[in-house]
Amino acid sequence: MECILTPAYGRDYKSAQAARDDYHADKDFVFHDLKSRWDGKPANKRDLQKAGYTSIKIRYNKLRNFTFVEPKHSKEVTSWLSRGINPTDRPI
Repeated sequence: MECILTPAYGRDYKSAQAARDDYHADKDFVFHDLKSRWDGKPANKRDLQKAGYTSIKIRYNKLRNFTFVEPKHSKEVTSWLSRGINPTDRPI
């Protein structure tokens, strides 16, 4: 499952490394996934790990560039994924 994040609260990043650093620091980003009821809501690393997202794209530099982050999942989410359960049906 893939989602796109954009900086929240008026933040912007000049570099991909700065965006990844804030993601790993568990700062909030705006969540974008049209198939999800959480589209447009704030989310952070912990929320996305719980929800089981496997590929995360972060937009930066006035939304002109992007970088990818591969999250590590909790044991619970890994167990759900191995059994074919979709964790995005759970609230983040």
